[in-house]
Amino acid sequence: MTKNKFLIIGLLVLPSISIAESMPDADTVSEWVSFLASDELQGRANGTPSIREASEWIAGHFADAGLAHAPGAGSYFQEYMPEKKIPYRNVIGYLSGSDPSLANEYIVLSAHYDHIGVDGLKIFNGADDNASGTSTVVGLAYRLAKLKPGRSILFIAWSGEEEGLLGSRHYTTQPMLPLEDAVLNLNFEMVGHTEGNGKHQFWVTGAEHSTLFPALRKMGDEVGWKVAPNPFTDLQLFWRSDNASFVQLQVNEATRTIYGVPAHSISTWGQEGHYHAPSDTADTLDYENLAALIEVMGDMVNRLANQPDTIDWKDNPNFHLRHYDEKQ
Repeated sequence: MTKNKFLIIGLLVLPSISIAESMPDADTVSEWVSFLASDELQGRANGTPSIREASEWIAGHFADAGLAHAPGAGSYFQEYMPEKKIPYRNVIGYLSGSDPSLANEYIVLSAHYDHIGVDGLKIFNGADDNASGTSTVVGLAYRLAKLKPGRSILFIAWSGEEEGLLGSRHYTTQPMLPLEDAVLNLNFEMVGHTEGNGKHQFWVTGAEHSTLFPALRKMGDEVGWKVAPNPFTDLQLFWRSDNASFVQLQVNEATRTIYGVPAHSISTWGQEGHYHAPSDTADTLDYENLAALIEVMGDMVNRLANQPDTIDWKDNPNFHLRHYDEKQ
């Protein structure tokens, strides 16, 4: 890994990027989070110069990892204009599948990179929320580009999450690839802390709604990682995180049927008390565990991308979940 080299953009000092970081270690991930959650980036509020710097940094890593632009796109950016009339952008990279029989299908790996900015003299750095998830997606880009999975992978860093899932909702209304071909979305949200739940574990929102959870739990057992259902069911995070934009692509109220892509958020958060607080700083995260999570998730995603079967929805007594390509 190259150390102590920097790229200068404006007044910011950006950590260098190297293709050698295909399996980032704890020091590398610490550098990534420390940049995204630095005081210089002023909490990455939507519509600010600082979040634009963050988007350029993510795009630089996607390029360095060897990701292409999404098919038909001229850059890594998907620009959109919310009600504020200020341009926002998602950052999107594409890895073409290596198996001709599976490559037309794709998995979406995502995390939001915006946060809530500043309030007076207080900077809300957003290290765990969600520089940790963004760094996970960046790390997975390096790792999976080396593993060459059978299905294609779309890597997306969302903007606008803190204002109501704006980025993911925009993508699912203006997709870069057909939503009928998406087989899974894994969204990473607050994966940097281990105090509440312990090391070598993560939990999955909506575990009861698809076959993803038992598949991940089995893979986790094989490598000594605990995979648990969401321990905070009262927060309804399956319906409140960016994965929900993929879950609810079309709703038939008459038949109580929801058509969407199996989509879940992954987290290690244990109610450590830093949520939307100035104390959510880079020096508080467990980087050994975060680097290990990137390695483990890379292997899990690679297996999901190579297996012939896809993740299926599970029925429940309240409503029916169906794949989007089954819509009427």
